[in-house]
Amino acid sequence: MAGASADEMLAIDCARELTRDHKLSDATFAAARARLGDRGVVDLIAAIGYYAMLAVCHVALGIQPGK
Repeated sequence: MAGASADEMLAIDCARELTRDHKLSDATFAAARARLGDRGVVDLIAAIGYYAMLAVCHVALGIQPGK
C-alpha cells in the first residue's frame, strides 16, 4: 500500500494472512515477533481477530457501516 510505513505493512500482512489463511506464515510470524515481541504479536492477533468477529456479526445482522 502506497505510503504505509514498515510497521503498518507488517500489520496489514498479518491481517491479510489471518483472514485468508487463518494462520500466519512462518516468515510473517518471525517478522512480527522480531518487531513487536511476543506480547505485541498476541495483541495484534487479538485485535485482528476481534475486528474480524465484528465484521462477521455485522454481515449476519445486516448492519451497514455508519448506521
